[in-house]
Amino acid sequence: MMWEEWLEMMEEDIREELSDTFLEKAPLVKVSAATGAGLEELIKEIEHQTRDEVVQKDIHTIPRLPIDRVFTLSGFGTIITGTLVSGTISKEDTLQMYPVGKECKIRSIQVHGEDRKECYAGQRVAINLSNVKKKEIKRGCVLAPPDSMKNTDLLDVKLNVLDSSVRILTNHTRLHFFTGTSEVLCRAVLLDKEEIGPGESGYVQLRMVEEVAVRRGDKFVVRFYSPMETVGGGVVLEPNPKIKRRFQPEVIEELKRKEDITIYAKKLQALGAQHVLVSMAGDGAILVTKDGKVYETMPPKGKVVNSVGAGDSMVAGFITGYLNTKDMEKAFRLGVAAGSASAFCSWLATRDEIVALLGEPAEVYHI
Repeated sequence: MMWEEWLEMMEEDIREELSDTFLEKAPLVKVSAATGAGLEELIKEIEHQTRDEVVQKDIHTIPRLPIDRVFTLSGFGTIITGTLVSGTISKEDTLQMYPVGKECKIRSIQVHGEDRKECYAGQRVAINLSNVKKKEIKRGCVLAPPDSMKNTDLLDVKLNVLDSSVRILTNHTRLHFFTGTSEVLCRAVLLDKEEIGPGESGYVQLRMVEEVAVRRGDKFVVRFYSPMETVGGGVVLEPNPKIKRRFQPEVIEELKRKEDITIYAKKLQALGAQHVLVSMAGDGAILVTKDGKVYETMPPKGKVVNSVGAGDSMVAGFITGYLNTKDMEKAFRLGVAAGSASAFCSWLATRDEIVALLGEPAEVYHI
């Protein structure tokens, strides 16, 4: 009886300690290392979590491997290790090392000590590279396809300060920035507030002391410079911004728009939509595909005569473009051109009017 009461007391203590954290509602299983009691229940819970609760990684999108270790082996050369966060890497692929900017070829791949021809998102991998030396790579570098990312020393982010933080984040605070396997020093420029206190959030431009390679939608953690206490974390809204000034209404509105669109697109996809196409009128359009790829473009220049039916024309143009080309980017551009051409004329736009508005390739990123 005393043993059962002690177990109940321990469970209450654990629940209290985990309250207001992401583990607050996590299942709790009682196991005895001495008698083995509860092991069967633990195994069932682990099987349930891995089978029903884990979201499958996307293996069909652009591959990206943050590097956590690099070394050499006699007869092999440079070897890197890390967890593949997206996509698929195959033997003989030619990829690029960011932010180093050097192309390298995949000589061989190992997953848990076994040779493989391919590795997939979610797997721990070791990759033997050619055309790059150990001294050129360090922890925090990222292996990805050529021209799929851009190096940057500026990041626009939405930053959330922990409820438990005992300090307030003020403008130009020096921070440690962590994302993937990277750790970089930076300063936080608060764009919409004088300070961000415990449990609060704000738009921030992080100005890095060295270049990083990230994507829009990447998560991060920041810690104070000294003492090294965790401030909080957030999400990257713009991975390649220009320097921004504080308290500019148009800047805040742009960041809020980027944050809201991706949030609601994900909610629609959770309800069953595969691709989400969003018209933002004079601010352009965004396409969020089922594999997390985001296409964004500004609208063509022109005088709006009648916007009625412009949204329908954009959808029709997108569908026509995809059925003809099977290319999301080309379909998106045709959709934007069709919607804009309809808005620029008093009746239905002609084919020539639509083609004349086809713009530059859309900006592409992942969430």
